[in-house]
Amino acid sequence: LTVGAFHHRVALLGAAMSCATYAITLTFFVTTPGVAEPTAGGFPAISAPIGQFLLKDLVLLAASASLLRTALARYQAERS
Repeated sequence: LTVGAFHHRVALLGAAMSCATYAITLTFFVTTPGVAEPTAGGFPAISAPIGQFLLKDLVLLAASASLLRTALARYQAERS
């Protein structure tokens, strides 16, 4: 994070890697047993221990995408 503040390429790479990490983690939502709460009617009702733990990655993906957009804008401004 510190290096990315000074080097735009590093910030761009880090944000892209973060987006990839959370996008891959969100695929576990489909394949992990116990995500849907059967007593609430199944999917889209999310279970507390597993489903909500994975759901936090959606917020982190959005934050990573925002960082990626900012890093890309800074990188393009640097190249101009």
